[in-house]
Amino acid sequence: MSSAQGGPDAPPAALLCRLILTSACAEAGVGLPRLAGPSAVPSPAPSPVNQFSSVIVPMSLGAFEYGAEFVPVPPPPPPPLAVGVTTVATGEAGVSFTSDLMISGGIPPYIVSLIKGALPAGLSLGNDGVISGTLSPTAKNARITVRITDSVNDSITKSFKMTILKALSLSEKAKTGRVGKNYNASLKIKGGLGPFNWSITTGALPTGLSFNSVTGTITGIPTEAGTFPLTVQVTDTLGGVDAENLTLTIN
Repeated sequence: MSSAQGGPDAPPAALLCRLILTSACAEAGVGLPRLAGPSAVPSPAPSPVNQFSSVIVPMSLGAFEYGAEFVPVPPPPPPPLAVGVTTVATGEAGVSFTSDLMISGGIPPYIVSLIKGALPAGLSLGNDGVISGTLSPTAKNARITVRITDSVNDSITKSFKMTILKALSLSEKAKTGRVGKNYNASLKIKGGLGPFNWSITTGALPTGLSFNSVTGTITGIPTEAGTFPLTVQVTDTLGGVDAENLTLTIN
């Protein structure tokens, strides 16, 4: 009687094919024994054009293999829908803004909708999960909830708090100094997000004074009197910028 692993004359490669059929077995033209009761009748060699991996599923009755079927291995299911961020970027009023929710999984394309709250003025939400636009000068903080739905109608929801900073603003005043006296003045700003970068774009400081581009501080001992018109500019890490015309007076 033939064993459940094939007849005694079955080629060795068939023993492997009894567990899993690969494209290599098909190309080799190795046939699979197919049993019907106690006697084995070799099955036709699989076609070389079948390049799909298949699993032989035995159908048993007691200790005898009753037959075998070729069952194609289905593709793995897609990963579940997910949002890859827990927070969105910080924004600044009056400045360009972009923040990607990093949607993944499911079966694209996606539909991304706002189901609670409202975006800060000037922004929009695309089906690619990107929030973008130029924030209005009056834009404020917001809380939003979004829903992502894929092409087979699976969906998830996610809530975010959006932080919008006030626009960067530079003080217009610089204190008066005296010739021969130590001078130290720091220009003041409101809003924005550091670190900041300072520059004098027009005009020049009186002799003896210097300007720190990191701190916005004017220091030194002036050696000449007069009024010195300056244009001072400051930028921040989010792209905010402000420039003001100042007059430095040294008596």
